Amino acid sequence: MFENSLHYNHPGEGPSVDRSSEYIDSLIIPAHFAIEHAEQVSGRVSNLEQEYYINPYLPTFREGDNFLEDSGNLKQWSHRLVDFYEDIVVSKIQEEGNLRYQDLSRENQRNVVETTVDFQLEILDEHADSTLKRYSLSDAEYDLLPKAVIPWYVKLSTEKDLEYNKQIISDTVEYTDHPVKPCIFMKRRLVTDVNFREGLANYLGDAPINEVFLWIEGLDKRESSRGHYVSTVDLVSRISDQDVAPHFFYGSYFSNLLSIFGLQGTGFGINYSESASEKLKSQDGGGGGASRYYFEPIKEFVGIAEAVQLGEDHTEPCDCRVCRDWMEGWKDIYAVADEQKRLAQHYAAIREKQQDDVEKKSLQDLLEELEERQDTFGEALGESESVATADHLEEWREGVKIYVKKVENCSITEFNP
Repeated sequence: MFENSLHYNHPGEGPSVDRSSEYIDSLIIPAHFAIEHAEQVSGRVSNLEQEYYINPYLPTFREGDNFLEDSGNLKQWSHRLVDFYEDIVVSKIQEEGNLRYQDLSRENQRNVVETTVDFQLEILDEHADSTLKRYSLSDAEYDLLPKAVIPWYVKLSTEKDLEYNKQIISDTVEYTDHPVKPCIFMKRRLVTDVNFREGLANYLGDAPINEVFLWIEGLDKRESSRGHYVSTVDLVSRISDQDVAPHFFYGSYFSNLLSIFGLQGTGFGINYSESASEKLKSQDGGGGGASRYYFEPIKEFVGIAEAVQLGEDHTEPCDCRVCRDWMEGWKDIYAVADEQKRLAQHYAAIREKQQDDVEKKSLQDLLEELEERQDTFGEALGESESVATADHLEEWREGVKIYVKKVENCSITEFNP
């Protein structure tokens, strides 16, 4: 079954997680948030009976200063996390400003890897509802363990970086009997290197794992070309052929299309975050932006007024499981423009519906639908003041078609549900 994973990143997202939970399969929770708000997070996960993963925060310390105050001291949430690792992590950050796997002794590498496992298995489980455990017939019934452990991961920029990840994965699997699901975080340029794709897929096939997260940095609608998409389809297919289940850490509708080629899941944020890049500079949190509505016909977020205009001019009101209960016409969106929980719920429901559609339709029908949407909305968006476009629909479509023709050496019509 295809797995939709929602990134739950801070306390303010809690109500949106509650509203969206029935449309998703799992949560991805950053380690620093899990430790800073352990009781709140464990309570929500337990109440929703939601499977989850903990994203280790250690990769953030690799480069830059996103984890530091202006004074140079660790931010509060960073401090709470590194304290869990005792002196190894904090002393290295204080001495060198960052934490790089290769700068640690072999003993300390293993220590940090093992502590990362312990953290993920303990942090929410230890804060699970004590009352429920007191009255349960078996403590195991209320164990709040992650679906799998995500080991510390090193961003792939060079061949050597892959070797670091191999060692981390090996140490993790050796240390724990819990399922292990590594995250392979890579620069986007690497995915276009066929030797890299082949080498990564072969390694994953030999590794003692059954599934893997893939995070291709900056694989977004505006920056990525069809060449990136062709290569991404190929990477997913190669990994799947090795009997390892790939799961995008971040993904748009394109990731749903990739389920046809073996992708087993995708992650996304609440109303945003279909792609992500490494943050190296410390930034103020800032205020929230203007409300945006996920306009399914173009698989993109647009402003509220723009959604109304595009919808009234070109298509019927949204019929997702959320909108069909209250939307009679496109102008009804104005009434919920400031209801972030409702907009988030709509987005999660659409992502569920998109996967259902992919599983029921042939690849040819899906690509023809993208072409029709491009023809219908491309010109309208081009004539508007919107920053949104429909160009990605063509890039996705052509990327898939090129892959099928040149790599699979077959016809689109051969791919049926």
